[in-house]
Amino acid sequence: LPQPPFRNGEAWLDNVELIPSTSSFTEGFESGNFDSQPWILSGNGSWEITDAVRNEGTYSATAKTADIEPNTGTADLSIDIITESGGMLYFAILSSVSGPHDIVNILIDDTVVGTYADVQEDWFPGELAVQPGKRQITWQLVKNPGGLPDDIISTIPKPEGSLGQVWLDEIDFRSN
Repeated sequence: LPQPPFRNGEAWLDNVELIPSTSSFTEGFESGNFDSQPWILSGNGSWEITDAVRNEGTYSATAKTADIEPNTGTADLSIDIITESGGMLYFAILSSVSGPHDIVNILIDDTVVGTYADVQEDWFPGELAVQPGKRQITWQLVKNPGGLPDDIISTIPKPEGSLGQVWLDEIDFRSN
């Protein structure tokens, strides 16, 4: 079939934005805030910087389920990483959570790639392979992930040492 003249192998692009690649970086939260990288804070709770518990340096980032309202919800700390050839993301995490009360998820593009659901005695070294393209990495504290009613979840004992809190430190992205 003959095509109208404006359809003869031509294409138009509109609102094209070239986004620069993410350089390798290390984030230890030593600025005392979330300003040194383009962090995205979202969810029902908040992440904050603390000097009370840390892996290295003076500060770390932390979130608490007590700060998440109502009975179920999340506190999300995310960063967009844009890379042409991929890379590796390393981090140190300390969780003091216990399912079914709370868990910590690690997500890449809204897909869970790791979960912490127990009380850790010491910092754990984590790593993620970051595929080429624009990827959003999220550390997510989830309160009451099963959505249990208050009268039921309040009867389930927490293990000793469970504070409903997570700490994150020494995030290191290395581009390939």
